[in-house]
Amino acid sequence: MISRLNPTQQLPDVAGTDLVIEAIVEDLAIKRSLFADLAKWVSESTLLASNTSYLDIDQIAAGISHPERVLGLHFSARQTACRYWRSCAAKPPASSP
Repeated sequence: MISRLNPTQQLPDVAGTDLVIEAIVEDLAIKRSLFADLAKWVSESTLLASNTSYLDIDQIAAGISHPERVLGLHFSARQTACRYWRSCAAKPPASSP
């Protein structure tokens, strides 16, 4: 499975992928900007995951098309703690009457 992961820092490299996981600085404005850029390079069905440990996933997803595909996928591998991961998804958009 790990052999299928392709780390990159270049936006064009994410085109055609099913899942993108970002792991950048914990700054809401920077993450929102990155997710807006990512949304331009991937299909509407591509899952966009943030490695955030505390930022609100709904705020990260705000303003991109199909925000319901944004999720949190936090991984920690601190040597003093057990390895773990947790996930959460953005709220689905409100239904139109």
